Amino acid sequence: MAFRNLRSWQESIDLAVLIFLVSDHFPEREQRGLTALMRKSATKLAIDIGERRFRYARGRAVELDEQLEVAMHLGFLSRETAAMLAVRAAKIGKRLERLMEHALPRVDTAWPIAA
Repeated sequence: MAFRNLRSWQESIDLAVLIFLVSDHFPEREQRGLTALMRKSATKLAIDIGERRFRYARGRAVELDEQLEVAMHLGFLSRETAAMLAVRAAKIGKRLERLMEHALPRVDTAWPIAA
């Protein structure tokens, strides 16, 4: 499938695998909390890219960045690990912004609105 050739999709799969690996060490009480949220965000990021829903995927990257921040503040992730994962999420987000610029037609927001 063509989406497998997208660098953003490939990187999102790598990020999802890393999120699963690091969140495996979160406290058991978080299995239905932050662990599940982070895993869902990372997985949905790749899914949304594959479905060409780049705006949703961009939102997932931001969501994941915020969850990484919470995990770090709770002591579940080191500052270095959180930063490394956040950089990866941001890089994917930037790629998605470029894809959106090229994939979506520009809309003139100054058109007259009917009264």
